[in-house]
Amino acid sequence: MAKPDECMRDAHPADDELDRLRAGLIETSSAGYEGLRAHVQACARCQARGRVWARVGESLDAGAHEAGLGLRLRSRRERALRGEASRAPARRAAVAVFASFVVATLAIGLGMWTYLEPEPGDSQFASAPARDADSDLYADIDFYLWLLKREAANAAPNG
Repeated sequence: MAKPDECMRDAHPADDELDRLRAGLIETSSAGYEGLRAHVQACARCQARGRVWARVGESLDAGAHEAGLGLRLRSRRERALRGEASRAPARRAAVAVFASFVVATLAIGLGMWTYLEPEPGDSQFASAPARDADSDLYADIDFYLWLLKREAANAAPNG
């Protein structure tokens, strides 16, 4: 005779078999039904696995009797059917997109400002020789004198 914690079958049934037995989805006329049912009744380990689902159901039922839960669920369902529930997430999404745009713009602006700002002492005119205003004036006059001589030479008759 088998002890209560010993199994009558060689292997324990899989979880899906136990679930189908508990839910009544196995046909009672099938050959495996009676063997599975007898195994679960005789095996303490399989009974403990079955009690897990009973505890889950009890804890879910305990939360269902919370005061006002049915009323809140009904009002949310009605709002969802009217389309009111989708407005709040759309507003949040718009705010998130706007905030992302502002952050990206600031990051790009800061990066460009940092990249384009000249470093102290590094000027684009630092390599040019220092000249005073008078030397620039004479340099320009010399260019125009050279240009006048060239035009005069081109205008002289060839010969």
